[in-house]
Parts: sequence; C-alpha cells; structure tokens
Amino acid sequence: MVRDKSSDERYVYSQQILEREQQMDELTSKKQSIFQLLDNLDLENCRWVYRMQELTESETSDVGVQRQMEEMRGKSDYISRLIDHDREDLTHAFSRSMNALEDTRLQLQRERNSLPWA
Repeated sequence: MVRDKSSDERYVYSQQILEREQQMDELTSKKQSIFQLLDNLDLENCRWVYRMQELTESETSDVGVQRQMEEMRGKSDYISRLIDHDREDLTHAFSRSMNALEDTRLQLQRERNSLPWA
C-alpha cells in the first residue's frame, strides 16, 4: 500500500484550521459577553435616573432639585452615548478580527487542499 506523502502536512493544516475556528468561536463568545455587560450597564444607568426621578418627584417645585435632575439626566445621556459609541467601536473591532481569522482559515484550507494525495 502506498503511503500518502502529504498526510502529515495535511494534518498540520487541519489542526491550524481548527485552531482558527476555535479562535473565532471564542471571539464570538467574548463579544456576546461584552455586549451583555454593556447592555446591563445601560439598563442600570436608566434605572438609576428613573429611581432618582421617583425620589425627587415630590420636590419638583424646588429649583435646586430640578437643576440636579437635569444634571443627572445630562450625565445619564452622556453615559448612554459612550456606551453606544463603545458598542460601535467593538462591533468594528470584532468584525476586523473575525475577517482576519476567516481570511487566514481560508488560506490554510486552500494550501491544504492544494497538497497532492499520493
């Protein structure tokens, strides 16, 4: 029986391809975790402002309280914009990383597939 001279090399390529696929899965998992954290932060920010409004509702005639509430809303809006900006930045960074991994994986597949079978 004739031994496939490229089988060891094909195995190495297959392992490298598998590594890239695992890295892609790990990156996707990390992305989901980070986005969940950002969602939780945004939700807590909204809850905080809502709770502050509830606590100061009876004192809406007080000009000082009104100014403080406006300041808190402004800070909350600023935090929400930062979170949205971070989401966009992370989306782009994850996309670039995934594209690079996918390109490498495809290149490894092409190289593996070009090996002779005899």
